[in-house]
Formats: sequence, C-alpha cells, structure tokens
Amino acid sequence: MTLSADNSPTNICIVGASGLIGVRHTLYCLSSPLVNLTCIVDPAPAGAELAAKHKLTYFSDVDEMLVAQGAGNVLVEGVILATPNATHVPLGIKVVKAGIHALVEKPMSVTIESGRSLIAEAKKPGCGKILVGHHRRFNTYAFEAKKMIDEGKLGRVLAIQGTWTLLKPPSYFLPTNILAKGACKWRYDSHQPRTRA
Repeated sequence: MTLSADNSPTNICIVGASGLIGVRHTLYCLSSPLVNLTCIVDPAPAGAELAAKHKLTYFSDVDEMLVAQGAGNVLVEGVILATPNATHVPLGIKVVKAGIHALVEKPMSVTIESGRSLIAEAKKPGCGKILVGHHRRFNTYAFEAKKMIDEGKLGRVLAIQGTWTLLKPPSYFLPTNILAKGACKWRYDSHQPRTRA
C-alpha cells in the first residue's frame, strides 16, 4: 500500500470508536472531506450504536474487520487505534501485517520491547506504516509560542516549564457506575491486556 499523493479521500476505520478520544476521531473523520470513514471496530454496545447512528459498517473485533477487508467487503487504507494502551501493540501488529497504515494513540506501547516489536513489523516490506498520535506538538498555542520565541518577542529564553490541563469527565478516571460490572477493568489492570477491539 502506498500513501495517497492526491487529495482523494482516504478510507479509514476507527478501532475503539466509543471511547473518549474515539468519538472525537469519529466526528472529525465524518466532517473531513479528506476522509471516507468506512467502518468502526468496537466491542462495546456504544460502538455498534455509533456505527448505526452514522450508517457505518460495524465490526466487534479487528479480526472480523480484517477478514471483511481481505474479501473486499470493506475498504480500509488506514486505521486509528483509539483503544486501551495495552492493546496498541497487538492490534497494531495485526493491522500493519495486513498492509494497513495505523495512527496509534499515545502511548504507542506499554513497554519498550513491545514498542520495538511494532516498529519492526511496520518496517517489513508490504506492511503498513505507523504514526503515533502526539498531536499536541501541532497545537496552535505551541506554534504561536515558537513563533514568538523565534521572533525574539520574549527575549532570550533560558528555560520553559509548562502544564497542559483539560477537563475530562469523572467517568474517565473512575467509572464507578460500570466498574462494578467489569466494563472498565482494562483501565486498572495492566496485566490483562484486551486484545480484541
């Protein structure tokens, strides 16, 4: 697979679409003329609901999507992996082995060794490429600060200390209403990586 050099829409699949960032990726992809969001992969009922709401093809796991993609039933040139951290490497390897490019949410991996295994797989001939979603480096505020420094508006900068804060809903940190049912166990148990998404 080669990266498109023109402005034709790229066929994208979002894996983990019902989570906090997955929903944002979904809405952005639906609004961009450069993206054709073809499907959603998400084991949660909210993923199926999101797919139905936007008339997208739905899969409950990556393997199911890859079979459909291999059979030509769905077009996928790239995926956005917006899944729990411990799943990034196993899912990323499956996807790039299929020749599909992947935007992997940060962190790319939970260990250095597993991260290296994903990089090694993506370097193999015929495999998809990976990009880690370090999006804040492209933030307008960062660009403006760099511009001000480059133009000398702040004088000689010797050091910078910064804090990035934002408001996330309480359910992101402690989803007590569903934790009792085990639905968010992955957030608290790094020894049990979910490999299905």
